Amino acid sequence: MTAEGELTLEGVYEQFLLDMQNDRHWAKSTCIAYDREFWRSVAPIFRGIPYADLNEELAEKLWMERGQFGLGDRIIEQNAKNIFSCIVEQAYQHDLSQMRFWGNADVELCKNGFARTAEGQKYLFNLAHKLLKRPKSLPISVVIRIYEEMVSRADRFGECVALLAMLLLGLRTSEAAGLSYGDIRQMDEDLYAIERRYVEKQSSRDVQVGGKTSNSYRLLPLVKKFHDFLMERRQKALTYYHKHGGTSDAEVDKWPLGCQGQVYWKRCTTREMNQMFKNICCDAGVEEDFFEEADALLTVDETYGKEYEQSVTAYILRHQAATEYDTTDASRDEISALMGHTQENDGTEAFDFANADGQRRLLRIMMQRPIYMYICGQTGIEQDALKKGMSKVYDGPVELTVAEDAEYELYAEPIEPNDKLKVEIEGKAELLTKQTITHTYSSFKRPRELGCTAVMREETRLAADMAEKSYTSVSLFENPKLVDSMPETEDLEREWLPEVVDAEGNPYPCSQQDESSKKKSKQEEKEGICEEELLAVLSNGRLVKVSENRWICKSGVCSMGLDKKLRVKRIVVFRQSVDKILVSPNGQAWYLPASLTVDDFCKDGRWQKCHEALLKDGVLTECNPEDTSLVCAAQSGSQVRLPLDQVRIIQDGMQIVRTGGEKIVAACCSTAEEELLFVSRQGKALRVPVQAMHEYKNLGIGLVSGMKLKTGDSLCQLVVYRPEHKLIIVTEKGRGLVLSPDTAEKRMIEPKLGLGEGVQLIQWGHGGDVIDALYVETGVLLVTKQGKAHCHDLSEATPQNRGTMGHWWVTNHDVVGAVEVSIVKRKAIEV
Repeated sequence: MTAEGELTLEGVYEQFLLDMQNDRHWAKSTCIAYDREFWRSVAPIFRGIPYADLNEELAEKLWMERGQFGLGDRIIEQNAKNIFSCIVEQAYQHDLSQMRFWGNADVELCKNGFARTAEGQKYLFNLAHKLLKRPKSLPISVVIRIYEEMVSRADRFGECVALLAMLLLGLRTSEAAGLSYGDIRQMDEDLYAIERRYVEKQSSRDVQVGGKTSNSYRLLPLVKKFHDFLMERRQKALTYYHKHGGTSDAEVDKWPLGCQGQVYWKRCTTREMNQMFKNICCDAGVEEDFFEEADALLTVDETYGKEYEQSVTAYILRHQAATEYDTTDASRDEISALMGHTQENDGTEAFDFANADGQRRLLRIMMQRPIYMYICGQTGIEQDALKKGMSKVYDGPVELTVAEDAEYELYAEPIEPNDKLKVEIEGKAELLTKQTITHTYSSFKRPRELGCTAVMREETRLAADMAEKSYTSVSLFENPKLVDSMPETEDLEREWLPEVVDAEGNPYPCSQQDESSKKKSKQEEKEGICEEELLAVLSNGRLVKVSENRWICKSGVCSMGLDKKLRVKRIVVFRQSVDKILVSPNGQAWYLPASLTVDDFCKDGRWQKCHEALLKDGVLTECNPEDTSLVCAAQSGSQVRLPLDQVRIIQDGMQIVRTGGEKIVAACCSTAEEELLFVSRQGKALRVPVQAMHEYKNLGIGLVSGMKLKTGDSLCQLVVYRPEHKLIIVTEKGRGLVLSPDTAEKRMIEPKLGLGEGVQLIQWGHGGDVIDALYVETGVLLVTKQGKAHCHDLSEATPQNRGTMGHWWVTNHDVVGAVEVSIVKRKAIEV
């Protein structure tokens, strides 16, 4: 402890040493080496400093100043870094601090936007290409997850209250940190607002009057649910105040809305808010690349850098509010009043909105934001009926009922430049044509892009203008030879045809087909056949046999023969010709002989425990006569190799793996000469020879080290490595990637003898997490959560290199699994 009784790094280490050793399965020798290095090298660096006051920047600064490691002490330094990282993560898991080493990659760039180094130049340019399709704001589903995380953590971490103010009110980080309970005002009956007067003073716990602009003062309305939330917080602060001897309730009005942890009187800093937001985004599934893109923009654009206070992390929330306000019917004066920008109209001031009527006007605009509609339970789709000759404008999802014998033109504009549009037609209608109209932004609709795409687009136009003026050379980079190709302006613009579907999600026929489809006189209709039995694990806790086994190959989805109301959790292949092993998530196992039919398995009461294991995400794996090993792997990447001959003779439900609280998510039978492929949900793949994995003779052994996964990643699949076959990667949002056979001349996945993260198979984040990986020859069937199926002919899919993003195979459906099918020609039809 410090002299004031606050826990230090040494206290954290001693308090959670045993948990840390057990969680990471360190050998005794490792524990001794790390313990020696902690007390010799790490503890002196942070001695006497309260652990709660440490953050990434301060920790790095102290490490560089006090950490003395000689040139020959690289192993010592590595051990010191390892033990320190482990302590930090353990402290985060126990809510002692929000410090966590989940940060952004630094790019060394100059202030004028040009890279200092050749590597930095090419990195920035490639980043612009890589992020062309990345949303410039967070999707509403992610925003909702972030909002719910903030609310759920607020009791333990007061920093979340300041972050909520940023998300809902569009405040800057320093402004949100400067709010206090005394800033809440009652404007009218059931109408409350909060006055933004103070800002945090230079990353301290003090505040000062002022702001970024002369118009930064503003009064912002509070929606009832957020006001009630703040009042509940204030009551908890009063309870805390009285418990510690306080007598004047008015003193609590000086206390901050956003406090440090659970210390209500101690104001949180912007650094603590940024760290908290990073951790929330990590847990909510926001990609680290999203922050990387924002950081790149701050580096090349000084204007953005000043506006974002040189720290983009939590400032994403303010940008989210600005992007959504720009899609409402708000005037520029109203948006400036909401965001604290200088008024463009000389006759308008922020104080013009500092009354009940003005606050109601601003609140009406706020209620058009999706997150407000979600909070207030108003996320339903607007319904309207149109008559012939009518014209109307909508600013969100709408269900239209139109008159018969009337022709309508529908114009739809996305919020973001590269968003895909979807129109669903239910009933009898004729779709005459669909097309994209390219246009530029209106002068009052300024694009608020947060990314290198906007920067590169502007630089490309600048280069084109210079070339037209007969300049002899145009160079955006110090070393243009490193740049593969300079993009044309049109390369940075992507326009998509709207997706028009029927009520079942199938493409809606269009009378005027495009030229490419007109050239095809005939089209062969194909279908996929699954020779194996399929079991659907349903979300309502049932296990049913899939009656269908043939599906037509087409662009949309078709029925699986299940009730439309049912929701599929996952799909299980039940091959009747081979023996099978079922492993439950907690490590119990059952042996299923090849003689067991799927009907007997579903109906015979003897297998009821197996049904329960499958419903709880148990793994069913096949074992051939020549197989000798069973490898079980947990979500964390840990694994254990067991002798298959002992597993074949176990009693039903025997505990063959001691998981220690982890969850078994994959299992695979193989010979000792084969290799296994570990695949993670973020698209990483690790190839390991089975012989390199120690075989434990005794059943019931615990898990050992396996695939090394990054924070936030988890194991998805474990299969026998088949280099001669195509490897298919499928994501939960419907992207599919076909990888060519892995030849010896051009390895996609090099073998590893021990731990490793593996290689990146698919560009992660484009279409969600990886949901399945399998070796397939001719076709694959994707099963969706909605009980639908999409049959895909792989002869029509061009194999790609690893690290690419794949193609959309299914849209607007959540994929829960993939199954191999054989493709056959059905018949020839006229188009």
